[in-house]
Amino acid sequence: MSILLLTGKCLCGKENYCNRINGSIPPVDSSCWNWNPVDLTVQKGCDSLACENAVCDCDSYCCNTSWDLSCRGYSTNETFSKDNHLNPGCSASILCCEEDLIVKEEFEEKGFCKNLDSLVPPKDSSCWDYNLIDSPNLMDQKGCDSLACQSAVCSCDPYCCSTSWDESCRGHSVDGILPKDNLMIPGCSASILCCEEILTFMENIQEENLTDFVSITKESYSFKEYQDQTYCNKLKALSPPSDSNCWNADSTRKGCDYEACQNAVCSCDPYCCTTYWDESCRGSLLDKGIIPGCSASILCCEEDVTLTEQHFTNYAGPCPSDPSIIGYKNIETLLFDMEKQDSSNLFIICPSTTFDLGTGTEYSVKPKSNIILICGNGYTSNKCFILNGLHHLIFPSNETITNVIIQGITFSNSASTSIVGWSSSPSNALFRDCEWKHNHGFSVIDIYGGNEAQRRFLRPKERSLNSQFDNYGMLIQFENCGFIENVAKVGILLITKAKAQLTNCLFLFNAVGGIIVGVANQAVLLLDRTSFSNNTSAFSTFFLDSTSTLELQNSDHKAQTFGNRAANCTGFFIEETGSQCLNQGGYNPSCFGRCV
Repeated sequence: MSILLLTGKCLCGKENYCNRINGSIPPVDSSCWNWNPVDLTVQKGCDSLACENAVCDCDSYCCNTSWDLSCRGYSTNETFSKDNHLNPGCSASILCCEEDLIVKEEFEEKGFCKNLDSLVPPKDSSCWDYNLIDSPNLMDQKGCDSLACQSAVCSCDPYCCSTSWDESCRGHSVDGILPKDNLMIPGCSASILCCEEILTFMENIQEENLTDFVSITKESYSFKEYQDQTYCNKLKALSPPSDSNCWNADSTRKGCDYEACQNAVCSCDPYCCTTYWDESCRGSLLDKGIIPGCSASILCCEEDVTLTEQHFTNYAGPCPSDPSIIGYKNIETLLFDMEKQDSSNLFIICPSTTFDLGTGTEYSVKPKSNIILICGNGYTSNKCFILNGLHHLIFPSNETITNVIIQGITFSNSASTSIVGWSSSPSNALFRDCEWKHNHGFSVIDIYGGNEAQRRFLRPKERSLNSQFDNYGMLIQFENCGFIENVAKVGILLITKAKAQLTNCLFLFNAVGGIIVGVANQAVLLLDRTSFSNNTSAFSTFFLDSTSTLELQNSDHKAQTFGNRAANCTGFFIEETGSQCLNQGGYNPSCFGRCV
């Protein structure tokens, strides 16, 4: 359930009216607030014509090619507008008045009652009691112990405060179904005005949470059997389950019940969504559809679903927020199964789950090769958080770990380095649709090859001892990721004799003692549709040493940096040959280069 809040701005007599588009604000479930994952062009424009026109008038890419994260607007936090950082000011968030339409899904879980503009009275509040008619103490209670609730009820039924807080004041229901009404003055009861339904919802959530904690050891580990789930690389999400109607043709139906699959098919064959989901839309492994390659069977990985139609044993279970998803609610069980990894390489964190790693590295995730770790169906909107600890994920040095996918997770409050990428080439990992927020420590992402004594960014003075690293580091790719409001001693992303790729990413409101992104010692960084905005650095926003390579793909770096503050260079600092910026343990007169 969600509560819809409107800001205090005048809507001029029209509900949810947006002056900028001269029309209604797109509703919460509008596709204007969605965006296409990187390299999966499904949506062009959005379902609100007024909003679509406003955005595409200033950024035609959003209608001609892909309604991506820039079109929707990059997420910062709930107090800032979400901007198009390739065309500032041109996002659905800004142009279509998202600031007037704020969804707070967590408010009900925290007990917020919009009628009172305050918290729901607790379970033991006298607002949920009432004077019995046949009691000798009929008049004992007048009003109740929650001033907000009491005021709301007594303003429409003064009897409840002046004479007796009876069952009509509290709310009465013959069948016990909520909400309970005031039989004398309909609509004027504590049950209705003070949100008793939310109180009941909170109690149910608390009961579910009581079963979430599991203390697990190898001796006490108990297995459960659930049907396997399949990750589809073509969708960049889970494949439809075997009972999805995407696998059934139906001449009376448009589209199918699994959105990612439906969008993939309809993007190349609109007939499947506008007219019928027929045999060509459903397709087969032989793919003899009208448009070759455009069928659910091909695009949604039916072959993989068929191959994995089996049962396996692990500690995953139905998720409370979506029982159709078999996932993890407890970090200990997740780590145990990942270590075991005998039957499946797909591990799903239940939507709306937070893993608290404590203060050290005991619960840091250490992926093995071929691990796929995703939140819900694979997007940050599923609200999976990994918090605290020194390191969230560790790729250990002198190990080879390949083909790892991490998707849809928000990483926060690391006290040292969130992602330690120290494994050797050809190790590789992909982070897709992830966010790093409010981390604080040495760095946020640290990718390097070699050993501890050779760490160039960590101990620059020691480089003269070993001018070459023993190993080349791993490759980490970031797609559709955000780095927001982090504070680091050195930098946000440090790449040293390793390789990284940033595609459609955002660095926003970060503060560092060195550089936001540093590339050093024969490192390579590929940069595509990535922006740096309103960051603060002691040296420069971006640093590239004289031995390393920066490859710009489909983008102009001058359009990617704005609003940044730095002592030496607010944009890209390109070190020149002969410069020794990192050789003497800090930035000094022997450090020179170009700021572009």
